[in-house]
Amino acid sequence: MTSRTWYPDPLGADYEQTSLPLGSDTEGPVRATLIRKTPPRPPAPGLAAQAATAAPAQGGEPNTAPRFAFLAVHGWNDSFIHTELARTITAMQGAFYAIDLRKYGRSLDRSRQTPGYIENFSTYFADLDAAWEAIAADLRETYGIETRADSAAPLAANSAAPFPLFLYGHSTGGLTASLYADARPGLLAGVVLNSPWLELQLTPELQAVARPAVTALASHWPRQALDLFASDFYARTVTAWKAPGLPSIPGAPPHTDDPFWTTGWIPDFDTRVSNPFPVRPGWLRAVLRGQDRVAAGLNIDAPILMLTSARSYFSRSWSEEMRSADIVLNVEQMWARAAKLGRAVSIVKFPGAIHDVVFSRRSVRTEVFRTLGRFITGVLGEQ
Repeated sequence: MTSRTWYPDPLGADYEQTSLPLGSDTEGPVRATLIRKTPPRPPAPGLAAQAATAAPAQGGEPNTAPRFAFLAVHGWNDSFIHTELARTITAMQGAFYAIDLRKYGRSLDRSRQTPGYIENFSTYFADLDAAWEAIAADLRETYGIETRADSAAPLAANSAAPFPLFLYGHSTGGLTASLYADARPGLLAGVVLNSPWLELQLTPELQAVARPAVTALASHWPRQALDLFASDFYARTVTAWKAPGLPSIPGAPPHTDDPFWTTGWIPDFDTRVSNPFPVRPGWLRAVLRGQDRVAAGLNIDAPILMLTSARSYFSRSWSEEMRSADIVLNVEQMWARAAKLGRAVSIVKFPGAIHDVVFSRRSVRTEVFRTLGRFITGVLGEQ
């Protein structure tokens, strides 16, 4: 098999990317992008402390063989920029990868593609299968690790325990990861869901009205942008926004270097569309159908860790409280849906966390990464 070519990624010297061709659809050629953190180096002291409860023999020299592989799936209007998560996983002696799904971020051709648009969440299974195939080849070529498969399907069917693979999904990516894990029994050692979007955040009465309307619109005008209320409040929480005239964000610790309070998390090269993607009926119908599958009950055979804020907060006017709550989704709906995912689900609620828990303030992130380390260590101990 010809070696895959990896190219420098805009995130910097420690990151590389490769293209995953996925054929064509009605808008032309389609691809996903796989990003990897280059072979692990000795972790920074802070990251080593966060991963203190993870696997032994953390860090190591370049090309130290990893103990597991970890694939991260982004959310809506998003792409991979989560470098602290990547560094934490490599500090646990994991091989870190992330994917920009078709028509997102690095994979989006803005000249001809509808950003983020699909009409069935199972479409993403091809993206993830291609990612695991590329990861299997990379592990073999870089570390000599044999996964006994070059594609996800044979690997899932293999009766022997494979090299441990963890799938991580945030928000809409959490819905994608859940449906994929259910469709690939035997493939994954563990699933991590960061504030997954498992139910439409409407009352049953409003859902009874909205669902038929979405179905009708999707049948006739699937790509028509819907005129829905959208604020920039969540963007403010991840960009360290402060009101004009203020020297710092209210509540920020003195002399802090935490990006949550200082620079925010969005790099200069940001591949996301500056304004949120418009919601389109065909896409929203796909979301509802995926969520209906969750409501009917999945049977994910791998242990699942769900990470959420301890509360949600919704308002049509800005409040500093929004920096310490999920202002995108209803966390109580996530908790209620968790029982529908699989046989072993752990929910951890973090006071002070925002929607993307790994972009929360440092004290919260530290607890998130410790929790993640304990989960991975526990799974590896059972292999």
